Amino acid sequence: MIKWTFSILLFCVFPFSSFSDLMTDFSGGTLDPGVNLDVPNAGLATISLDTTNNELDMTTTGNTDMWTARNNAPMAWTSRPVVTSGQTWYAETFVRYNGAADGAQRVAGITLWPGPDGTGGSSGGMDFSLGINDWDNRGVEFQGWGASFIGDTGLRNIPATVNNESAAHLRLEVTENGASDAYVGYWKANLADPWIQFASFNSAVDNTRVGLFFKNGGLTVPADRSASFEYFNVRVIPEPSAMALFGLGSVMLLLRCRGLRG
Repeated sequence: MIKWTFSILLFCVFPFSSFSDLMTDFSGGTLDPGVNLDVPNAGLATISLDTTNNELDMTTTGNTDMWTARNNAPMAWTSRPVVTSGQTWYAETFVRYNGAADGAQRVAGITLWPGPDGTGGSSGGMDFSLGINDWDNRGVEFQGWGASFIGDTGLRNIPATVNNESAAHLRLEVTENGASDAYVGYWKANLADPWIQFASFNSAVDNTRVGLFFKNGGLTVPADRSASFEYFNVRVIPEPSAMALFGLGSVMLLLRCRGLRG
């Protein structure tokens, strides 16, 4: 009886939540078990946990341009949260380029793909990303991986305002609507700043996996071949409130006490 009561209360407190959510700031000395590292060619790229600065570092030593194919680009990914139709989830990170500020032939941020390793490109794998494009104009944008963008805008790229950023907080919100899902992009320069929405569109891309990536054209100098991520959150909206968590804890304690007495 206690187990059934707890299950009902848990559903009432968290009717929209998922227990596959991920929240990690890359601290603690070990990688969160929900983060999977995918480096197809260790001779071209690496991913390492920096336990001194509490960040995830990606480096490349050759061309991993991920344009119409993945081309060995490194990724750190997690599975999309378990959601139902009409629910919204988000992926969020902070990414910083290391090295020179401009023209470094690199893009880093958040992307989506079906798995197992995103071997497609503009039509079968990582169709687009939300990231900092430092290839030619250094700005936050949605970028299609190929000749065209699959969103309903018909554009290859959807840039934010001309921000000239080498580091940014990025947030991608996804509302699951069946065959075609709704995507909204946000960015901000500093943690305390409000989120700036700069794009929204619909897409039929498979978003089974969501991950961090770093792609490089291969012409950069060694100092420009790394990007660092300070956190990676993938969660369902709405998130549980502090009051709900307190209430759930109280219920669990009460049920446990009654169980011990009975």
